[in-house]
Amino acid sequence: MKKKILAVVLAVMLGSTLMTAGVAAEEEPVTLEEDALLKLGGASNTGTMYFVAAAIQEGVSKNFTNLNVMAEATSGGTENIRRLSSGELELAVSSTLAIHEEVAGGTASAENIAFLGSLYPNPYMVFANTSTEPTLEAAYEKGKTIGAGEPGSSTSAQLNLALQVLGTTLDDYNVEYINMGDQTTEMVDGRLDTGFWGGPIPTAAITQLAAQMKGGVHLINWTQEQVDKWIELDPLCSGMVIPANTYDGTDYEVLTPGTYTTLTCRADASEEAIYELTKYIYTHAEELGEIYPTAGQISTDFALEGQAVLEENDGVILHPGAEKFYKEIGLL
Repeated sequence: MKKKILAVVLAVMLGSTLMTAGVAAEEEPVTLEEDALLKLGGASNTGTMYFVAAAIQEGVSKNFTNLNVMAEATSGGTENIRRLSSGELELAVSSTLAIHEEVAGGTASAENIAFLGSLYPNPYMVFANTSTEPTLEAAYEKGKTIGAGEPGSSTSAQLNLALQVLGTTLDDYNVEYINMGDQTTEMVDGRLDTGFWGGPIPTAAITQLAAQMKGGVHLINWTQEQVDKWIELDPLCSGMVIPANTYDGTDYEVLTPGTYTTLTCRADASEEAIYELTKYIYTHAEELGEIYPTAGQISTDFALEGQAVLEENDGVILHPGAEKFYKEIGLL
């Protein structure tokens, strides 16, 4: 079954879809029955996932006396899921695709990890200079130099799906395994033809890149058939629409596949700690957004997006602590 296309509109940045209780200045910090320290894998310290993880760390530190979240810089979602499974982390920012890929590939065990919630829409963006026609075929013409994210990142896994849609492989290109910051630098210098990244709208790095490039940048507009083929490869994805003029140079609406950035936890993590953490994140999105704007997009509107598919296909359950919160607010 084809999934309904989600319009990724800038209004979400203003909190139009948020379900948040807000925080009174006099609110008393919460004390758990048992102390808890949860190490949280983010991403490269230039990436959105890292800053969202850092916002959660800061917000928790202000609202709990003995629940501590420690955000760590990592190579991204794929590494996070592996380290979560092995017990090196208690929490991981990742994506539904990375969770599925790691469990299906045997590098992570569904017995060790559990779903906490989806955080915000994460469309996949292929971008190039404005001399490149905004089509997938033009952006990934064989022989081009392309950005693929860091080794072990969810970006690399997602790019592989994009190339499968085209019927090509990484062997057909000069591949640069570099993070978003380096991709923008190399594109400005003319050393990179096509970049690839998954992130919220707007992604600050692409906004900055467009400001530095003559004429801005072209986001690549996928055809509906191409998006449908991606969804066949990854049923956890949806079609998403990025509004025209989100970035300089892209004066047209962009259709692209996307998923949701997720927060996953150890299956054996304290039910009390995960309940209180889930409750805090989804009722204090406005406060988190003041720390880092993208965190303000967190919403119960799509908190369970992808969870049922992950449980059915990969055996990744919803953590009992998170389940308790979602039942309290009527999502389950």
